[in-house]
Amino acid sequence: MNKFFKNLLFTVLAVILIIGGIYFFSYVFNKLFFLDNFFYSQEYQPSSGKPYKTVGEKPTGWFTTGQPADLILYANNFNDAGGANNLNHPAKVATDGSRLIVADTYNHRVLIWNKIPTANYQPADLVIGQKNFTDNTPGLTQDKLRWPTGVATDGQRLVVADAYNNRVLIWQIFPTINGQPADVVLGQPDFTTNLEAFPSKITDQAERQRRHIWWPWDVMIYQNKLFVISLDGSLLIYNTFPVQNYASADIILGQPDFSERFKGDLVKSNEKLYMRTPRSVSFDGTYLVIGDYNANKIFIYQGLPAKSGQEADYFLNFNIHKTGTGIVAVAGKIYATMDNTIYVWQEPITQDNQQPDFILGKNVRQVSRSSFNSPYGLATDGHRLIVADTNNSRVLIYDQLPTKGNDVPDIVLGQKDFYTNHLVSRSSRNNPNPVTDGHVLIIGDDYNGLVQVYKNLPDESLAEADVYQAISGWKGTACAYDGQLYCAATERGLAVWEGLSEGSSLPDYFINFSLLNSRNVAVDNKSLYVADYDGNRVFVFSEKPRSNKKTLPDFVLGQPNFESTAEGSGPADLFNPIGVSSDDKHLVVGDWGNKRVLIWNLPIIKNTQEPNLILGSKIGDIGPLRFEGPAGVVAYDDKLFVADNGNNRVLIWSRFPTKATDQPDIVLGQKDFYSKYPSNTQDGLFLPMHLAFDGHYLWVGEFKWSDRLLRFSVK
Repeated sequence: MNKFFKNLLFTVLAVILIIGGIYFFSYVFNKLFFLDNFFYSQEYQPSSGKPYKTVGEKPTGWFTTGQPADLILYANNFNDAGGANNLNHPAKVATDGSRLIVADTYNHRVLIWNKIPTANYQPADLVIGQKNFTDNTPGLTQDKLRWPTGVATDGQRLVVADAYNNRVLIWQIFPTINGQPADVVLGQPDFTTNLEAFPSKITDQAERQRRHIWWPWDVMIYQNKLFVISLDGSLLIYNTFPVQNYASADIILGQPDFSERFKGDLVKSNEKLYMRTPRSVSFDGTYLVIGDYNANKIFIYQGLPAKSGQEADYFLNFNIHKTGTGIVAVAGKIYATMDNTIYVWQEPITQDNQQPDFILGKNVRQVSRSSFNSPYGLATDGHRLIVADTNNSRVLIYDQLPTKGNDVPDIVLGQKDFYTNHLVSRSSRNNPNPVTDGHVLIIGDDYNGLVQVYKNLPDESLAEADVYQAISGWKGTACAYDGQLYCAATERGLAVWEGLSEGSSLPDYFINFSLLNSRNVAVDNKSLYVADYDGNRVFVFSEKPRSNKKTLPDFVLGQPNFESTAEGSGPADLFNPIGVSSDDKHLVVGDWGNKRVLIWNLPIIKNTQEPNLILGSKIGDIGPLRFEGPAGVVAYDDKLFVADNGNNRVLIWSRFPTKATDQPDIVLGQKDFYSKYPSNTQDGLFLPMHLAFDGHYLWVGEFKWSDRLLRFSVK
């Protein structure tokens, strides 16, 4: 090799080493300062969507009770399930070896394929819960569903866990026409009643404890027995398949006997007996396996228990989020969903906490052929494995049972391919949290910590955001905006962008303080407020930070000091505060855990300052002041808005309350102040969580079981 080429080679190597060194030290720097732990190293990403119609002249007037929303972001559209190919958060799947049954949960329907699909994006043949493949309306009738989860069949009968209606529906002969009504209802005395878990009107407690079902999550048929998961911590077993409405269960697991059901938080020390919130059940003739979401545990019984209160033989507890939400046992093997993966035991379970033989999927929330996003359901016919990949809104089919961690599915349903989630690209994706100043719309989104920005207020449904700001590693995305964008950064305090320019996704600076999990941030003309949900407190900055020189809040509400995080129910205490808002005169907090709204007259001048007004009654099941999880709040121009999450409504005080007895005069999402059932119709609400108002438009973000973002306009 001549001298010229040697010099050229050395020069190229030197350049490569220099560039590699710069990249390496940049990477180390980011890691040392935790930047990559909290933020994707990507820039603001322009949307690939089409231009959307924007607001021109804004409406004037006011709201009226029960008025419909006029615009929807995310979902397919108002009352639109998207057709026979579409899925929206399927919870569970079932098969008899010939048919495939899918609980299409957010679309309030069950889809049936008469033959197990062999091609991607294959349409279903039959729909139950709706009259056709486009409707998406929940209901409480013989032919309607409201948030179905579990499905089961033995080839002759169909069973559906109709979760939000607190019932199980049975078709004694497998349905053959769309919208076919059920034959039998369990958990309720008839097809139009929804007795909740603790209704005061029920006096026969012994009968209720055997007959009532609360939030059924899964169902299973084995021979002529029926198994029902009830979210009160029970597996109910009917020794003979029910043929009459409101039949009594014969055996209960997860409790010593039926008498302990619905008694609240008892001391439950026996870890092989007591369940918390079971979500799945499976039996293969050898193992009865039950997955318990909040206990982070899988209970395993050898054979079928013959009496109530029988302890499990083994348990698997790896302290993993969403443990065992989906379970299937087949020929001695166990497949169990664990957060964003599937754990597989190919050998018989012989000890507690036995390690799996392999793990299927990457533990990341991605849309790919080799990853899952919170899979909630599993099924098998002994040859295939079928997965309800819930948060990716799809069903995956493995033509053979996976035997190693890198096996990939062969078929995808609900999406056109393995790399698409049609719902992610349409506005908000998960728990949308709107912020607006009347000119721009900013939406915090739990999906991978996403902030979406509309540079102008959209004036058409399904408009796609202009830019997406990805923020990784946060439990939620709560922001406030006043020309600066303040977003709660878990464990880092606040991240601040000095504007909405399409520059780096990294913030301009941090305001560092101890923050556990914020659901809302608010600003007024002078101050900044941060609701710390897990810390049971609200932080108050008397002056809005405009640089990183100010790193600590001035006051804390709900706690005696900045270190304490205990929950409480006293006048100055907080328990999981969600909403926070200020109109410069009042500070309003949605005290979620205490089912009340707290109001302070400003300014805040000390820690643990008591509120001047408390709204919320503990009397009655439902009414104008009986809240069930008050979440988002807005104080605006002598008016007050409260998202009453559990009652599926937004309450409006057209004049700001001054007494505890002052009632709202307008309700959205319901026809009156005494109705509360959820609906995803245009005039209904399904778990409203977050609010934003600019004097003309009220934006309502629904919680994870619906995820819609709705706009209500003054008229």
